[in-house]
Amino acid sequence: MTFDLRSMRYFVAVAEELNISKAAERLHISQPPLSLQIQRLEDELGFQLLQRHKRGVTLTHAGQALAQEAKAVMSRMVQAVDTVQQIGRGELGRLQIGIIGSAMWGDFPNLIQRFTQSYPEVAWGLQELNPSGQISALEDKRIDIGFWRGVDTKAPHFESVLVSQEEVHVAVNNDHPLCQKSRLQLSDLANENFLSMHTAYSDFAAYLNRCCLKQGFEPHIFQHANEPQTLLAMVSAGMGITLLPQSLSKIRWPKVKFLRLHKNAPSADLYLFYRKDELSPVVNKFVQMIKKR
Repeated sequence: MTFDLRSMRYFVAVAEELNISKAAERLHISQPPLSLQIQRLEDELGFQLLQRHKRGVTLTHAGQALAQEAKAVMSRMVQAVDTVQQIGRGELGRLQIGIIGSAMWGDFPNLIQRFTQSYPEVAWGLQELNPSGQISALEDKRIDIGFWRGVDTKAPHFESVLVSQEEVHVAVNNDHPLCQKSRLQLSDLANENFLSMHTAYSDFAAYLNRCCLKQGFEPHIFQHANEPQTLLAMVSAGMGITLLPQSLSKIRWPKVKFLRLHKNAPSADLYLFYRKDELSPVVNKFVQMIKKR
């Protein structure tokens, strides 16, 4: 006979009740099979676990040691089952997130706060990557989900969920003549000095460049930068204008004003991307949270 979980549970019941009849009643079995089970356990182990008396039983030293170990094992088993169930429900685990830097000025901080409040046992980490980097990281399973602006994105292996809709605005110096226009459109920027991210490294900058070409002009790029904050600093210094998602107006850079485009405004919608074959319950919880907003 093997000392399996059932044998362990039977013995612990006897050890706690110190009475085979009461233990059998607690286990919802009859007394003879329980007595036989304990006897077989003693025979297999080669030593006595119980001292039998007319009114009950007492534990031998070996019985006391076994009862203590059996209780610990059963407790760990309960914990293990609870942990596995939490993981299966997506309430426990780890979520590795890829994100573009500009998303931090939009809805993402609120989303991660809501998720943390709902699932405090899920650990998460952020990797700031451009869309190309996130696509590679998703394919290699270095991240579980990614956030980027899904304009012109071709990702056949991924599912996507719209996180937030957002327009591109024009960031200009407060003293710029464009501030006086009542209805600004993209074609009005044809003769301006553009400040831009490098199109070789920023998919979003490349998309904005294509939007300008569709309106009949190629933007004159006066200076490049690697970060939106740098672009805003140059706008503040009067070096030119830049196109940025509306949410970046929260940065509130001195002497910088964000102007809405009333016609042909490029999109800056933010999407969540994840693998089509993703089976992680944690990822599913995050995706469902966004879908139910």
